[in-house]
Amino acid sequence: NGGVLLRSTDFGRHYYPDQVFGFDNYHSLFRFNSLFYLFNEYGYALTSSDQGESWQELRLNFEGALRQTGFAGNRFRMLSASGGLYTSNIQCDMLNYQQLQGGSQKKTMFLTTSGNLIVAGSGASLLVGRDTAVVSGFAGDGENGNSPGEFRLDQNYPNPFNGATVIPVHMGKAGMARIEIFNTNGERVTVLLDRELDRGDHLIPFDPGGLPSGIYLYRLVTDDKSLTGKMILLR
Repeated sequence: NGGVLLRSTDFGRHYYPDQVFGFDNYHSLFRFNSLFYLFNEYGYALTSSDQGESWQELRLNFEGALRQTGFAGNRFRMLSASGGLYTSNIQCDMLNYQQLQGGSQKKTMFLTTSGNLIVAGSGASLLVGRDTAVVSGFAGDGENGNSPGEFRLDQNYPNPFNGATVIPVHMGKAGMARIEIFNTNGERVTVLLDRELDRGDHLIPFDPGGLPSGIYLYRLVTDDKSLTGKMILLR
């Protein structure tokens, strides 16, 4: 806060204040396309092409409070607190706006290596899209009717999919969870998750990378249960 940028020249062992910008509440700092981008909580942006020695204002048509920023491919995205998704053009000097379903319930952006965008909200809500178009559906926010103590492995979404997909998991209690992906020959292609999860709903993103088209099985293993689902990858 206070517009002070801290810099380090010894790999993070020591930091020192470098410059005061006179603008409070900076939100995020990224390096993208050889430039540094500095955003505050209202979407005000500065850019630097000389490792932070000097900064220039970047005027963007962003409105509201900034919830999250992210970069993928040759564009960056900004998610507002009201559920608005702003996607830059290739020159990164103009934003395209899209109001997402569910409004302020949207919480988190996830940008995959294949360029897909996932916006996940409370409960089991999610949107999946590519570039500025959110192309797949929306599962409503709020409670989803899971009973206490119940473990569930729901259908991945979207399905079939050709980029990223999300696997919804409900943990009846906190504990270790392992999600493995198998092909139809029974060969394990990846371990997607192997860690402790809190009780409640979780959205586990899966990016297939270079996997070929086909039917894949995903298996959830907990201390109490082993559950399996099927998904279809279409290239």
